[in-house]
Amino acid sequence: HSLDMKRMFVRYVSHEIRTPLNTVFLGLDVLKSELNGTEKDNHMRNTIEELKISCNIALDILNELLDYEKLDAGLLVLEKSIISAASFLDRAIRPFYIQARQADINLQQVNFLATVGDDVYIKIDERKLSQVLRNFISNALKFSVKGGTVVISAHVEEESVLGQTSRHMLVLEVKDTGAGILKENLPKVFNEIIQFSPGQLQNGGGSGLGLWISKKIVNLHDGQVSVTSEGLGLGCTLSFRIPTCPSPEPELSVPPMTVRIKPTDTSARHRVRLEEDGSHTVDRSSLSANLETKHPYILVVDDSLPTRKMMCRGLKCRGYEYIDEAENGVEALTKVKSLLADGESYDIVLMDYQMPVMDGPTATKHMRDEGYKGYVLGITGNALQVDTQYFIEHGANYVITKPIAMERLESLLKEMFDT
Repeated sequence: HSLDMKRMFVRYVSHEIRTPLNTVFLGLDVLKSELNGTEKDNHMRNTIEELKISCNIALDILNELLDYEKLDAGLLVLEKSIISAASFLDRAIRPFYIQARQADINLQQVNFLATVGDDVYIKIDERKLSQVLRNFISNALKFSVKGGTVVISAHVEEESVLGQTSRHMLVLEVKDTGAGILKENLPKVFNEIIQFSPGQLQNGGGSGLGLWISKKIVNLHDGQVSVTSEGLGLGCTLSFRIPTCPSPEPELSVPPMTVRIKPTDTSARHRVRLEEDGSHTVDRSSLSANLETKHPYILVVDDSLPTRKMMCRGLKCRGYEYIDEAENGVEALTKVKSLLADGESYDIVLMDYQMPVMDGPTATKHMRDEGYKGYVLGITGNALQVDTQYFIEHGANYVITKPIAMERLESLLKEMFDT
């Protein structure tokens, strides 16, 4: 019972924070897309990027809360793939150079191809292990003073296993010249909800969960984390080590399986591509030209008026001309049924999950029952897998979590018509 209550609380917090964050992210994307190349606009563009950094900090804290709940319940599942270690490190670190430059901190990165090599591979959940690296670098930047230095290095070393066989380990280190940690506090660094002297040393907020989550994620990769420091004012080094693996076998290209929704439908207008995860995407080649000319008919369904305004404005900025709105599931269902009765249909429905009167999954199921065969993109502030699966089971083709980036949304709109 207490576990169920905890999950309900996490779900509520996730939705209530992600929803206003979603409007902010959409609004910043809209403002950025409406700028020109003037000096004033360039200054505004930089301001928008700075605001996004602050928004992403809030989002990171929220994601840490959700990861904590999953790890605490033993529900975090890794999606591992074999990738190049050097390319992974480069991708994960690149976004921090802007943040370091803005904070006047010298961020240095060794040449990973030289120290690790281009033939070293790791089997990881790239998104989750990137989160560990982000936590390490964010902590280093946060505790460093202006003019300080953060050095990121990596190498491969051999490690004995049970005193007999050996394996190769990728070792990543993030070293800063910042506040440092007292020796007696070092064993506590990776504990839950730990922040040492935040009023004196910490430049910025945090949940206190990031390093605990990082330790758990690295452990799930059969690795270890560690921390060293010579004391206050003498900087700190955070590191993790994970096993390397053989290079991947070349993959065979297998075309997606395509089936008709109705075997008797000879028009072939509506087809479904089955994905490995059980979701499906509508493939309507007859409308691909419409998408290229930005002419699909889109219904935006959300109970938040500011969110609807920003989403519609963002779509129009990207050339999508035909957009309708609904503030709840009942209104959306009414509009869909009205068009179907006239022999017409929305091409795409952007459907919010949690709304008054009728929620998104229920409205989507009723729409499917009424014969709607277009594309439904579910949008949710509940970042739990069970909610995503519930939406898909009720007829959504794909589900994304708030906050939404307009670039990601437009990419999905193009993908759904990709033959």
